[in-house]
Amino acid sequence: MGKFLVTIIDVLYWALFALILARIVLSWVNIGSYKIRDLVFRITDPILEPIRRILPPMGGLDFSPF
Repeated sequence: MGKFLVTIIDVLYWALFALILARIVLSWVNIGSYKIRDLVFRITDPILEPIRRILPPMGGLDFSPF
C-alpha cells in the first residue's frame, strides 16, 4: 500500500511538472487552437496564482512557474 501511494504521488508530481512546462511553452508560442492552452491554464492557475501574489511585478514577465 505504501509503495502504491508513493507511486501515485510521483505520477501526479511529474504530471503537474509537465503541465507547468507546457504552460511556459504555450505562453511563448501562438497556436491555432486555444482549447489545449485554456485547459493547461485552468489546471495550473490555482497552483500559480498564490505565487503570483507573493512575487513582485517584474516588467511584465511572469516568473511564477519557475
